[in-house]
Amino acid sequence: MQTRKQILDKIIDEGVIAIIRATSSDHIQDTARAIADGGVQAIEVTLNTPGAIPTIRDIAMNHPDILIGAGTVLNDQAAKRAIEAGAQFIVSPNTKAAVIETTHHFGKVAIPGAYTPNEIAHAMDLYADIVKIFPANDLGPTYLRNIRGPFDELQLMPTGGVNRNNIHQYFHAGARVVAIGSQLACSTLMSQGRFAEITERAQGIRQAVDKAQLDFL
Repeated sequence: MQTRKQILDKIIDEGVIAIIRATSSDHIQDTARAIADGGVQAIEVTLNTPGAIPTIRDIAMNHPDILIGAGTVLNDQAAKRAIEAGAQFIVSPNTKAAVIETTHHFGKVAIPGAYTPNEIAHAMDLYADIVKIFPANDLGPTYLRNIRGPFDELQLMPTGGVNRNNIHQYFHAGARVVAIGSQLACSTLMSQGRFAEITERAQGIRQAVDKAQLDFL
């Protein structure tokens, strides 16, 4: 079993988390496999996806190379269920003490969402492992760069609107990890079983992240 630090180190080394959100669980395992085959090993399944908990359990059991996590985790009970299913990290759209405390109790990585400096400071006070800046598309890399001034020790993960073309800008601004959803796990490609195209997208993301990490970390 990996320690919380080992999980965190792996996420930071990866530099990217793929977000899978879907209206059905039918193609999620194949999508996760396709993403991992493209070189993105950290994958989040959102809990507002039907069948998310059993899907997380199946991925954890059948794809040990994938670092699986749960997203859109809104309360401590949901965090506990996801972790019991095999989630190694817990991602939330907001910052909630009970979710972070439960996640840490089980030795997993907590990634709460924050938007304003006050919210970021609150997440920091609760010992968040990574702070998810959400929605990043409303703020952009400049905000991230500015916020790194007073919060220079934070591990920041912009989420929302991140794509292959702006990854470099976000890492230049101080991101340690980025999260990418529909630009990678596209609902059309998933539903049509076009997994080779998902793998190709993941390869492009992997290349962009590797270059950004080499340039700025």
